[in-house]
Amino acid sequence: MDETKNLFVGFDLCDDYSQICGFHTNMPEPESVCLSPDKSKYLIPTAVCIKELTGEWLIGEEALRCRDREAGIYINNLLSLFEENKIVEAYGTAYSGAFLLEKFLRKTLSLLRQRFLNNSIQMLVLTQKTVTQEKEAELYDLLEHLGLLKDRAAIISHTMSFMYYTISQKKELWGNDVALFDFDKDGLAFYQLTFGRRKQPYAVIAEHLDLSHEISYAMLSEKPIERLKFSFENLANETLYKKIISSLFVTGRGFEGDWSDDVLRSLCMGRRVFKGQNLYSKGACYAAKALAVGTEEEFLFLPEDVCASNIALQVYQDSQMRHLTMASAGELWKNVSTKYAVILDQCMNLEFLITDSLKKESIREILTLDGLRLRDDKTTRLEISLSFMERKVAVIKIKDIGFGEFHPTNYRIWEQVIRL
Repeated sequence: MDETKNLFVGFDLCDDYSQICGFHTNMPEPESVCLSPDKSKYLIPTAVCIKELTGEWLIGEEALRCRDREAGIYINNLLSLFEENKIVEAYGTAYSGAFLLEKFLRKTLSLLRQRFLNNSIQMLVLTQKTVTQEKEAELYDLLEHLGLLKDRAAIISHTMSFMYYTISQKKELWGNDVALFDFDKDGLAFYQLTFGRRKQPYAVIAEHLDLSHEISYAMLSEKPIERLKFSFENLANETLYKKIISSLFVTGRGFEGDWSDDVLRSLCMGRRVFKGQNLYSKGACYAAKALAVGTEEEFLFLPEDVCASNIALQVYQDSQMRHLTMASAGELWKNVSTKYAVILDQCMNLEFLITDSLKKESIREILTLDGLRLRDDKTTRLEISLSFMERKVAVIKIKDIGFGEFHPTNYRIWEQVIRL
C-alpha cells in the first residue's frame, strides 16, 4: 500500500524515560504513542531487554515483564551509556552504548509506524534536556542509520521544545510572558519566555533559573509531603513575584500525583496553569512541522545558551561607515571569540552598536582609549576582541599590537565589561 510522507514526529529522549508523538495535517494536535494498554502511560523506559531463549530485543512493557520474570538481560539508562561510550556485555557479546541506543530508537519508531499506518516520516525532531556539541554529530549518525538524513531530522533542547510548544498554542496563552516549572531527577528548574513582537522575526527569549538547591528530587521521598508543598508554594510565589505571566506550565516526573495540585490552583490567579508530562515531546512534534513547512522563520528563538543581542563595531571601510559584527543574536555565547585588527585614524574612541532583539532598538557604547599615544601616520594598530563571561555580560579587550618593526607594541591593554 502506498505511503504518504506527511508524518511529523517528536521524540523526547531522556536517560530514564522517553516519549514519542506523531502528528499529521489531518490531526488537531500531536498524539502520544503508548506502549501500554493504558493510554495514559506514554512514558517509555529508555531501556532494552534481550530475551534469553530467543535473543529477541524488547522495549516498553514487554521489556519490563521480561525483566520481572528474569527471562532476559535488562539494560537501562541507554542515553548515559551512549554519552559515556560504555560497553555492555550480554550473553557473551559486547554492545556499545551507541548500538544499544540505536536499537531502542529503531524499535520505538517501528511501533510508531504501526500506529500511523500508511504515513511515513516527513520530519523527526529529537529533543533532549541539553544538547552537547560532542554528541550531536553521533546522534545524527544514529538517525542516518535509521534512514533519517539531516533533511528529515533535527536535534533540539528541551528549552527549544518548550518554545515551539508555546507558540503553537492559542495566542492568548502567550499574550505576556510564559513560565515553566520542570521537576525531574536533577531537581526543580524554572524557565521564562519573553516575546518581542515589534517586527519579524519575532524574538522569543528564554531565561533559566536553577532551583535544585531549594527543592531536590530526593525531597519527594525524604520530606513530608506537607513540607514539600509549603516549600514549593513559597518558592513559586517568590519566583513569580512581579512577573506578568499569561500561562504557567509544570512538567516532570516530580509533579506526578496530586501533591502539588492545591499549590497550582493557588497560582491560577490572573494566569492559566497547565500540568502534564508530554510537553517536550509535543513541542518537538510542532517543531518538526515548523521546520518542514518553514513557519519557524517567523520567530528568532533565543534559548538560555545563546546571545540575545547583536554587537557590532563601527569602522570606516571602503569609503563608508560600516558595522563589523562582533556577536550575533542566536550564537552560542560560550563560543563567541571574535577578533579584528584595526588602524586608528585620528580618534581616541571606539564605538560599539548593541541591538536588543526584543525591542529592536540600538544603543551605542563608547570605549575611550585613555593613555594611548596616537601616531599621525596611521600606524597605530589595535586588536579588538570580544567574549562573554555569561549570557548578559560581554567583555571587550583592546590590545596595542604595534605596526611591524617600525612601531613595536607598547603592550597597552584596555578592557570594558558590557552588561546587556
